[in-house]
Amino acid sequence: MSTSYPPQDYNMASITGWTTVKPKAGKGQVQHLTKSQKKQLIDRMPRIEPQLPVQESSTIYDAFVEKEKEKDKAKAEKFVDKLGPNKESSKTIADGANKKGSSVKKSKKHNDHHEQRKMNFEEAIKKVTKSELEAVLLHSRERFPEQHEVWLKDLVSFFNGKFETVPVENDPVFKGQSQDFPLRALDSDCVAVFSSVIKDCPQATLEHLYYYSIDTMLNENQNGQASYGYRIFLQLLAETNPGVVLSKMQQYKELVKSTQNHPKRCLSILWAVGQVGIADLRAGLRVWLDVMLPSLGVRAIANHCMDYLEGLFGPHKSLKTAFGEINLREYFHLLDIVFGPALMADLRKRLLELYPKFKKIAYGDEVSAGLRTFFPSYLIRVKEDCPAPLKKELLSCLVACLAEDKHCYSLWCQNYTKNLAQSIVLMQHLLESWEQESKSLDQNLLQNTVQSFLRTNEQALQGRNREEYDRSTKVCEELQRKMARSKFPWRWMMFLLVSIVLGIVAYDLHSSKTIQDSKTIHFLENYGILAVLNQGWAKISLYFGMAYSWLQVNVPHYYSVVYHAVSPYVIKMLDFMSHIEEYTRSYRHMAVRMLMELQDKIYNLAPDFWSKVGNYVWLSWDFLRDYSSWMWAHVATFVADTYHWIEHRLVRGDFSTENIQKTLTWSVSWLQNTTYTAFEWCSQLWTPVKSH
Repeated sequence: MSTSYPPQDYNMASITGWTTVKPKAGKGQVQHLTKSQKKQLIDRMPRIEPQLPVQESSTIYDAFVEKEKEKDKAKAEKFVDKLGPNKESSKTIADGANKKGSSVKKSKKHNDHHEQRKMNFEEAIKKVTKSELEAVLLHSRERFPEQHEVWLKDLVSFFNGKFETVPVENDPVFKGQSQDFPLRALDSDCVAVFSSVIKDCPQATLEHLYYYSIDTMLNENQNGQASYGYRIFLQLLAETNPGVVLSKMQQYKELVKSTQNHPKRCLSILWAVGQVGIADLRAGLRVWLDVMLPSLGVRAIANHCMDYLEGLFGPHKSLKTAFGEINLREYFHLLDIVFGPALMADLRKRLLELYPKFKKIAYGDEVSAGLRTFFPSYLIRVKEDCPAPLKKELLSCLVACLAEDKHCYSLWCQNYTKNLAQSIVLMQHLLESWEQESKSLDQNLLQNTVQSFLRTNEQALQGRNREEYDRSTKVCEELQRKMARSKFPWRWMMFLLVSIVLGIVAYDLHSSKTIQDSKTIHFLENYGILAVLNQGWAKISLYFGMAYSWLQVNVPHYYSVVYHAVSPYVIKMLDFMSHIEEYTRSYRHMAVRMLMELQDKIYNLAPDFWSKVGNYVWLSWDFLRDYSSWMWAHVATFVADTYHWIEHRLVRGDFSTENIQKTLTWSVSWLQNTTYTAFEWCSQLWTPVKSH
């Protein structure tokens, strides 16, 4: 079923209550504003102006700011004045550069940078002038009075900036250059500018500047910049004050240890701290011992350490300035390294060549008085299983100690039981090389020392090391037999020479027809020996005959007289002595026994007493002998001078017999003439008086 509705006109606006507004007829379109109208409208709009920032209150420090601005302005004017006629052109170039595009600027900077990198070190350092350095120093002094550290920092920073166009150094140690490179390339006037400031700085400031310069040098190299300025400054500091590194040695040691994985940085540090050795051998040796010696195990820097050591001893021919710098512990540490297996073969060979210099420095100036401190340490290291080169060196050093310092014998006795095996090795070496070593050793002291060892062995046979003591006893006895033998068979040699001469003479006499025709007789006659022998033999025969005839007559007579006078007393004396011998026999045995016991007690209380007494006796004898020789030398010199004075002044000079004779003759003649003149004058005076 469908329902039909009448047709109606539906509109959404009517449903919702909206009404459609249609434009009114007769009204025109909206007009758009022109540009001039928009501009006028914007100008008429209200504006919001931002407030200015709050102005700071004026303080007393504003005067310093204004003063700095005035100084900067004055410097800029001075710089413009220095440019001279080029200042307008430079200004024009600068204005033109500001107007160019960014691409043009970049390409120009790149080209300038590429051109500046072509400058080498020699060209760059020639451009450094004294006036520039003095200007920088003057400016720094005006800004920071009495601040030497700031002056030097500004100066070296400006100086290093002169090498910005130089490529970074490839070799941080300048291998192949002289030790004073790169300092030698700097002009002496520029060096004087640095030195004038360095000499007024306190020690603490210089030490801080040295460490600061090393740190800055490393940073510059890490950033790809050259550090020639800081390197030259380090050389100047080291040359002026070589001890500038020693106070911060531990810091440099840790710095080297932390950079061993970076060879270039590590080598730069080693080069810097090693500069003190150019002027002072003692300071350079201390740097090598504390910083470079522990680095010999690092292959990348070990060669430089050895090169530095070889170069250190090169310019310093005399080692006296470094005497005592190597102490006992450091010396034996070096000894173990040189003769040990830890070091690489090539480095060990190079170090072995310099080892005698280390030994000389460690011994010091008074060698004979200092060897006693080295002897116990040498003795401890001598073992059967030690390497052959080390064993040979230790034994030679021990023998040298015994030969030059007699106190080493007593030290050997004191350390005998503690170092029994080492003492056996030393005595075996003396046995094997007795022919060479016996010439330099004091055999009396050595014999006393061996006897002391034998007594100690007898007392220690019941102890633990019985086998060692038995072995030592055998070696001591063999050494005693060596010492008991004659050094050289002089008697047999003289007998051999005499036998040869007699054989030659006998053969000559036998081969000649007569004795007078022999060459021996001719030789004796030509040199007058035969005549002297004949004359001597004649006199000997004469006096011998006279003596024999006198003895033949007088001996029997005097013998009978003496026998009858002396024989009763001699018989009584012999009877008395036999009686005394029988009576004191028991007492003498007891005294001998007590003396032996007393000797043993004294030896037990002080085993080295007799050796010390012997040492002091020999020292006293050496003292007396040396000073007696010195005294007789001066006496001989005085006698010779006296003789020459007498010879030249008395015999040949003014007081010679001829001159004295001439003087006396002249005096007598003068006295005679004077007397005659006086007599004549008196006679002339008295003649008129006598006539009156």
